[in-house]
Amino acid sequence: MSTGELKRLKIWAFKSAKDSFDKTKDETPFEVQVNPESFSIAYAVQYRGSQRKGTSSFTPVWEMNPPRKLNFEILFDGTGAAPSKEIPVAKLIADFESKVFQTKGDKHRPNFLLLEWGTLIFKCCLESMNITYKLFAPDGLPLRATVSASFQEVIREDLDLKKINPTSPDVSHTFDIKEGDTLPRMAEKVYGDQAYYIAIAQANKLIQFRNLKAGNRLVVPPVKKFDD
Repeated sequence: MSTGELKRLKIWAFKSAKDSFDKTKDETPFEVQVNPESFSIAYAVQYRGSQRKGTSSFTPVWEMNPPRKLNFEILFDGTGAAPSKEIPVAKLIADFESKVFQTKGDKHRPNFLLLEWGTLIFKCCLESMNITYKLFAPDGLPLRATVSASFQEVIREDLDLKKINPTSPDVSHTFDIKEGDTLPRMAEKVYGDQAYYIAIAQANKLIQFRNLKAGNRLVVPPVKKFDD
């Protein structure tokens, strides 16, 4: 168990994703008073497809993996009970909103964010937040509040393209034919559906393709070229 210095969750803000979340662009991150008790990261997979009328069979076709979502709740305390200098709750929330929510400058959009805490490094944008006020002074000023926030992951397109699987059906690639290979088998491997073997044949201008010659090379086109 670690007994080192307490590290608090920090939120760094950037006006553009082009900055690639470079911390030198913003030297004043927002630091929480009290670390969240927990956080959750949600994953999703998006499929498409249709089911024939009168049948029970259905094979979903993978379409994309949407960005991950991070959720947590943080405490704002102005009573002096929190282990940090006493700051009015209204000021804490205003600073938080300025970093994650308010529209900035000529970009006309909220900031891009980098959340950093321990092993958590999450590049994102705010998706939603809900502020609950829980304690008030006699004059009505808030003394304690919690913020439940949800953040959506940001991955720059130019960096994401570098990580695409070379066998992805969304990019062109080639196959060297081996003994026993068939077009339906190639289509099943790349697209998950043997029916797409016709597109491979068309892309390679094959007329006789039942007996493929080992050693030849075939181009496998992006699925979008024949599936739209």
